[in-house]
Amino acid sequence: WHNAATLPHFRRLTLRDRVPGAALPRVIVSPRGRAQWSGETALLDEQLVRLLRETLAQGQQVVILHNRRGYARALQCDRCGLTPMCERCRAPLVFHENGKVLKCHRCGYVAQTPTRCPNTGCGGELLRIGIGIQRIREELLKLTPGARILRIDSDTLKHRSDYVDALHRMESREIDILLGTQIVAKGLDFPGVNLVAVIDADATL
Repeated sequence: WHNAATLPHFRRLTLRDRVPGAALPRVIVSPRGRAQWSGETALLDEQLVRLLRETLAQGQQVVILHNRRGYARALQCDRCGLTPMCERCRAPLVFHENGKVLKCHRCGYVAQTPTRCPNTGCGGELLRIGIGIQRIREELLKLTPGARILRIDSDTLKHRSDYVDALHRMESREIDILLGTQIVAKGLDFPGVNLVAVIDADATL
């Protein structure tokens, strides 16, 4: 953009219409607040939950993007602040609810989740810090009972055919909510989708 504005051999081209003449979507930026239904910090904003329920009631589909695998981004001791790290690459280990294990998303290292802080002489409680896609699915099951939810990420898709099957199920309207990591941000086009949500959008920046 800067080059087009300042250099003579650059020209800025403007795409004035979407193909095939579709209208731009209405975008809402909505910070998470406190959930009125629980009194706790909400994983999903109240406005999003309302739109989600309205969309499903109209028989439309929803795509939700959250680019963090696992259940919690990390564990942290409530006494000494220790965060379990990968023994191989020193990245914070991500807590996965399935199997109650800690995984390194850089090198693939897997460890069992300790019951208490492993720091010598501490023994504090390990708190779950940050939101992972598994936890969002858990919240969706509570907020939209009866909705058919499909989670797709590198933990659930083991083969190329799994991804193709997921897209076919979404296209044939067997799925109400498609929840995924960046794999759902690949230019998908489903006519039945009337709502797309990006959770913690600024984290991607």
